[in-house]
Amino acid sequence: MSSYFIKQLLLVFIMPCLMFVMPSCDRSHNADESSHKKTNDSIESTLDAFQTYDSDGLSFFELFGVYDTTELLEKRLSLVNNMFLYLDEVDILDERIVVDSDMPTDSVEMLLNYWSAEYFYRQRQITEGLVCAQRALSLAGNYDDKKFISDCESLQAFLYFSISDYGNAIECARQVLVIERELEDASRLSSVLNTMAAISLATKYYDEARVYITEALHYSTSARDSTRMASQNGIASEVFYALERYDDALNYAHQALLIDSLTKNDVKKGIHLSQLASAQIAIGKTDEAESSLNQAIPLLESVGNYYSSSIARVQLGELLNTKGDYTRAVEHFDKALNVFSKMGNMFLEIRTRRGLCEALKIDNPSKALEQMESLMVLRDSLNSDEIRQTISKYNALYKNEQYAKQLELDDTRHRIELTIAISAVVLLVMLVVF
Repeated sequence: MSSYFIKQLLLVFIMPCLMFVMPSCDRSHNADESSHKKTNDSIESTLDAFQTYDSDGLSFFELFGVYDTTELLEKRLSLVNNMFLYLDEVDILDERIVVDSDMPTDSVEMLLNYWSAEYFYRQRQITEGLVCAQRALSLAGNYDDKKFISDCESLQAFLYFSISDYGNAIECARQVLVIERELEDASRLSSVLNTMAAISLATKYYDEARVYITEALHYSTSARDSTRMASQNGIASEVFYALERYDDALNYAHQALLIDSLTKNDVKKGIHLSQLASAQIAIGKTDEAESSLNQAIPLLESVGNYYSSSIARVQLGELLNTKGDYTRAVEHFDKALNVFSKMGNMFLEIRTRRGLCEALKIDNPSKALEQMESLMVLRDSLNSDEIRQTISKYNALYKNEQYAKQLELDDTRHRIELTIAISAVVLLVMLVVF
């Protein structure tokens, strides 16, 4: 075996072992970034091993196919299973995956690329995530597994959404919607409708977003899927905030937090506190909003969700601008801008730079002007006609489907369904406790 592959194997065997024995105490953000980089290098090394060719022109797995000795077979299994072990340890996998010698090579490569894409998505390494997700999807064509193909398309939609590529995001989401309509799984169907609502919200198609999120909640509520119900109530809060229906926005945010409390979902609680703060600001409850955001930011950062904590920082910065507390506002905007610019999320970067421009205009007008210039460039890129035409096309397709009759669900009827579902969750919790 070539020295190159020996190096790859050593990287994959040794690095995850080091990660497992690292102390579990809190580490600084810089230390956390360093450990992520090492882990990412390890995952990339394993993925490269699938694609790299040796001097004889044989790919990594072709080598094992040709030279199927016991020793090489064991190394092959160790290489892949060690990576799946790590992905399981960091809670990426839904359940532990163990590869055996009978599993087809393309199936192994497909799974490893898919779950590596999930890992890179959570680390906000979007370019790497897209490469892996696309590779997994191309291999999925060898199998008649519509759920897996849907998962690959859905993951790509999330990845594109993260970098404000809304045209590609909604194209992927549309593919998912077609599959999930056919599969008739209420929870999964609600999830893709939620994604389409988020894309429409980001591109300012607020009425379409309301229609998508209303149907999403209809399905998640009928499935009694408390996790999705909480997330979708949070998105609904954002949608109704955008529609300037602030009382509705506040109610949906409270519903999301209520479900979080009943299910003890602290991971999502910070996100929903941030959504609640938007509605609180809109109805003039600025002190309550500031309190919500001050709770949300440390809660989100304690679970490593710097993306959502940065959104909360932008909200808090905007709130502090209205109070004239520009020094504190700049601190929050600077931290958020660092995250969004690295991610390439133009939508959130525009909002952050706008707030930063406002905060700097009195004490540092030259820097404020720099932010304004950057803001104009980003805005031109984001508002391209091509993106808006793509979104319009898929919104029109959605409206013309035979399922459109379900889109006119009455708001009152929805609230009744939601109240019944939440009551059921409360009863369930009481039964467990008592």
